[in-house]
Amino acid sequence: AAEAIARLAEDIASGPHVWSGRNGECAARFITQLGELSDSMGAIAAEDFPAFAETVMQRMLAAPDIAEHPRIAIWGPLEARLQRRDRMILASLNEGSWPKPAAADAFLNRTLRRQLNLPDPDERVGLSAHDFAQMANAPEVILLRARRVDDKPAVASRWLWRLRTLAAGGLGGRDEAEAALRPTENADPLVWARAIRHVADVTPAAVPKPTPPVDKRVLNTFSPSRAVQLIRDPYGDYARRILRLEPLRRVGEDIDARERGTAVHLAVETFEEKGNTRTIDDLVITSLNEAGAAPELIELEKPLWLRAGDAYLRWSKRRDGHRVDFATEEEGRITFETSIGSVELKAKADRVELLSDGTLAIVDFKT
Repeated sequence: AAEAIARLAEDIASGPHVWSGRNGECAARFITQLGELSDSMGAIAAEDFPAFAETVMQRMLAAPDIAEHPRIAIWGPLEARLQRRDRMILASLNEGSWPKPAAADAFLNRTLRRQLNLPDPDERVGLSAHDFAQMANAPEVILLRARRVDDKPAVASRWLWRLRTLAAGGLGGRDEAEAALRPTENADPLVWARAIRHVADVTPAAVPKPTPPVDKRVLNTFSPSRAVQLIRDPYGDYARRILRLEPLRRVGEDIDARERGTAVHLAVETFEEKGNTRTIDDLVITSLNEAGAAPELIELEKPLWLRAGDAYLRWSKRRDGHRVDFATEEEGRITFETSIGSVELKAKADRVELLSDGTLAIVDFKT
């Protein structure tokens, strides 16, 4: 039935150009899948075939043809089987891309597939080898691969290794094979790519040097984190302290580490307040929800916060015998006299404890 549909399409279109373009590629893929599924399912009643074909067709997606030049066509393997060009560029020749590895079936292993007379997954690899052999026999062929994929070294396709082996055997050695397969300078795609990126002159952008009014700078009070930012990134301090700019989260983006830490610190502070009756893990979860953390992530981390709450209670109980009193989120300030006047350094401690020997312990929580 699939072959009959293909012949009918060519008869209606008066030739094989019905398979050209992205729509043609999608139609060819539809006919191929229709034939493969029909072989696996066996005979199909005539009245059931339209619904079956429609189900297969609904899985197809025809992307627009992005080749704008009339002499350039971008094809997939299925479409390229039916057409020829003088120059063929075979790209993505990396293992895992071309050929794609046989997919693992969680329900039917290879032995069961053979017993049920289902197609062997490796048949597609053999079909990919046939496609490569056919396309590589064009009058002029350019083979392309990526040396790195996803920031990791990539492995060349087995078709390239096989081609090098055959060329080395036929030409008398590996060096001769590499020389024969190496493109000429005028036809080297790598040279073309570098030429596209080459520019005659580059004028680097100037480093931002914001100069806000003196009365807006407010440099007489610092926290340790702000002092570090002024040294490393004064422009960031300018954007946040003077322009009052804060980065906005993308839609669906989770809160960052700083916001998570603030939420957890707030929960610990609330837990230590007099009259509180809620558990620390419950306060942490509530605080994270109010801060905008993803609900599914909070639910996933719930066992973690239960363990963290128990650990905090055990730690706090061990310190009860050594401390007289404590305060949370306690701020301290110290003033320095400088050549430009008084400068105040301030910091906030997560917890300050008065110990039984009269000394102070400063506690900094990390999340």
